[in-house]
Amino acid sequence: MAKDEEKKIFLTEEEMPRQWYNINPDLPKPLAPPLNPQTGKPLGPDDLSVLFPNGAHQTGNEHGQLH
Repeated sequence: MAKDEEKKIFLTEEEMPRQWYNINPDLPKPLAPPLNPQTGKPLGPDDLSVLFPNGAHQTGNEHGQLH
């Protein structure tokens, strides 16, 4: 998407999602893991702890799991 085509969508508090669906278990094959831009290796828990403290980066992988 070109820079001049970028759009932002602002949601009110009432429009914010209250739950979401984990699509990963339903994919035909797993997604490639996100890579650390400095090392080029898959991100580990230590890499994510800077962004998501207190274990918030841990997600379930069960079919149909709602968060």
